[in-house]
Amino acid sequence: SPIAMPIRTCAHSHSHSHPSSLASHSHRGPPVLILDCLRLNAHTSHLGLGESITFAQRFDAQRTYITGFEHEVAHDEYVALTEAVSWDDERVSDVLLGGNSHGSKRSSKVLEGLDILKKSKEKYEGGGASGSGEWKKIWVRPAFDGLKVTLGEDGGGRDDGYVQ
Repeated sequence: SPIAMPIRTCAHSHSHSHPSSLASHSHRGPPVLILDCLRLNAHTSHLGLGESITFAQRFDAQRTYITGFEHEVAHDEYVALTEAVSWDDERVSDVLLGGNSHGSKRSSKVLEGLDILKKSKEKYEGGGASGSGEWKKIWVRPAFDGLKVTLGEDGGGRDDGYVQ
């Protein structure tokens, strides 16, 4: 059974539950969503990157943080992968696959993660995994030790570690 639920202004998930078991939210769900993501691929008791992003798509929070990582993927690689969720395909190609002159964030783990995200997007848009059709450009980042997340008076989520 899922441990994912909106609590007035926030939501949290720490189980490997199917997104369809969660209540569907209208556009712009909670200001902050915190999701489990042990590693790129799903684990028996933890979400993988694809499942976490699918949850994030369904909740449509203003800010989603993924947490609980193993150390096989570096924090910077998770940042690159989560930033890619809000980018168009051309920017992903330029920045993460090495097409730009500023250097790329390409690594075997980033490439593996991009493949997982691509498959999750295709499944979601095809109606699988309780997809609703449109893969949105949402804000997702990895949490880290010491990250302070607050809710502003306007109800929006903020943190002290990421810009925007």
